[in-house]
Amino acid sequence: MAAEESHLAYVLKHGLPRGFPMNLQHDLTRPVGWSATLGHFIDGAMVRVVGLMAEAEEDKDWAELKELGRRYWDCHHSEGTEGLRAELSQRVVPEVLDEQSTIFLRVETLVAVRDGLASRLYPELFDLDSSYVDKDGLVDYAHLLTRVKMLSPGVFMDQEHGLLLFAHRFFRRSQSHVNKLNDYFLDSFSRAAKDELVRARLRLDPDRVGHPAELHGLLEFEYWHGPRYSDDIASIPSGVATHKADEETRKLEGVDKTQVWWKPLESRSGEGGVATFRTLELEELRDLPSSGLPEDRYACRYAHAEYSLREQLVTHFDGAIRAYPTEKYLERIELNIDRAGKHSEYTKLFRFDGALSVGQWKRLLSDYFRGNPLVPEYLGAPTDGLEKERTASALFESAALAEPLEQEERLSVFVQLQPGAASKKLSFVLKEAATPDRSGTFSFMETGGASVDKLLRQRADLSMVASMLAVDGRLELVPLVFGMAEGFPDAMHSLVADLADALAHDILKLELRDVALTLIWPHGNLLTSLSIRGTPRPLLKLLQKLFVVVNASEPASKWIEALATAVRELAPQSKEDHDLHGILDGRLSFERGDVDAELVFPKSLTEKLKGNGLFGI
Repeated sequence: MAAEESHLAYVLKHGLPRGFPMNLQHDLTRPVGWSATLGHFIDGAMVRVVGLMAEAEEDKDWAELKELGRRYWDCHHSEGTEGLRAELSQRVVPEVLDEQSTIFLRVETLVAVRDGLASRLYPELFDLDSSYVDKDGLVDYAHLLTRVKMLSPGVFMDQEHGLLLFAHRFFRRSQSHVNKLNDYFLDSFSRAAKDELVRARLRLDPDRVGHPAELHGLLEFEYWHGPRYSDDIASIPSGVATHKADEETRKLEGVDKTQVWWKPLESRSGEGGVATFRTLELEELRDLPSSGLPEDRYACRYAHAEYSLREQLVTHFDGAIRAYPTEKYLERIELNIDRAGKHSEYTKLFRFDGALSVGQWKRLLSDYFRGNPLVPEYLGAPTDGLEKERTASALFESAALAEPLEQEERLSVFVQLQPGAASKKLSFVLKEAATPDRSGTFSFMETGGASVDKLLRQRADLSMVASMLAVDGRLELVPLVFGMAEGFPDAMHSLVADLADALAHDILKLELRDVALTLIWPHGNLLTSLSIRGTPRPLLKLLQKLFVVVNASEPASKWIEALATAVRELAPQSKEDHDLHGILDGRLSFERGDVDAELVFPKSLTEKLKGNGLFGI
């Protein structure tokens, strides 16, 4: 809830709507809609954050989403960074971070992106004539760690100058600077590189340096499972295998297919005599061009490995990006990997030489191709386990939605925060109905027509508002909006205490089996909405002690945990309540269907309607 309060303060400050851009597979270059939190739903089993996801469909939606995303990310990358930008500019001298040639981004931390920025500051880690850099531009990883300290996978700290260096941006989704690094692979890489029998090399990002002050981990809620398959590489038949992606993988991951080529056995002479090797080439063919490359280029991940049958180890392993202009890619996608040739723009990203166990290699290979399920699938990873979990989860959800809660007593609460202000006096969220002859409308509120109705009419002028009676054993009380009048919140406490007494009377008189009510009050520049729904006993008990638990003078983050505890103690449940009816309107309500409602009209309203001839009497 504290995060929601901070978020609302942020969007109000910047004139943004509530929520965040929604992207496919955590790829910030692939927006698909907007996601916003509606509130916190509390029952006797758990507390859930409930949100709404809106996907763009029409051209107008996409145009609005693009503009909204631009505004959101402009604020994100610039908010509160002035001091860090100034410090970063001092630390990169003699380089100049001017606005014309430098892009500042906030990803893992505040970073400056400019062509060749890092490579000019650290030539020994980038220049091809450096003794620590190979012909492909990869730096010796052991030497790198003598110059910098690894803070997280792919992020390195130059402690002398207070600057961060990063693994190459091609380790990011869509090869884009705005996306997160592939932590899965880079973590596996750093672990494997610790083996003294292995020489590891890595490509660093030549264009990017960062300020360490804001460095933090980025969470992507994605489960990526590695392969479990036979280590008997010698028995794998030679040839090309093509694995075609299903529709879901094509949509989410942008993968069209993956081609694997095991070459025939090859004998080589060396110091130890003749050795036999198996060579693998594997390439992922994409369904979408990369947003991180110019001119609609398709960036395809590629891997190459050599396996020694004598040592039963992978003695060489490297990975790269093969980028194709559209015309070349249309030719490439029609060919098998063994006939495709080398017609791409090739950028090698990492390399291992030495002795990798098959287990290490499997982990590295699948992690490098994170997000592409075709790779572990080809290598024999079980695919039915996750499907079974999803199926079981779906069945559980369906059953929970179809069956009512077994507990006799039910109680749930929905807390929502909305930008806005209340009037100074008590008001109500009224409904409108058409007159019998459809020539006009009038306001009405659901009160039950008994003690609660009488109480509310004593506290406010409702002479022109009709009352709806309870006719189905349920009362969905009109929402009450409390203003910041003198005496707040004591006046609210007093009215709610009287409301609890009146409601207790009506529950017996009207034989109510379920009640829902909503209280709304201001706090700062937000309106707090507290909606309660349940069976009479726990609902009344909560209402009677509500302001012992809830301090309306404090933000919701201060009291929501105590409220959740109270709900759990009054009506414990073994499984969660799935009835979210009314939440889109900001409150809990009932799904009634067609119910004949009986309305009672106050004298003043009746006379007005008669005078206008709206009743026809």
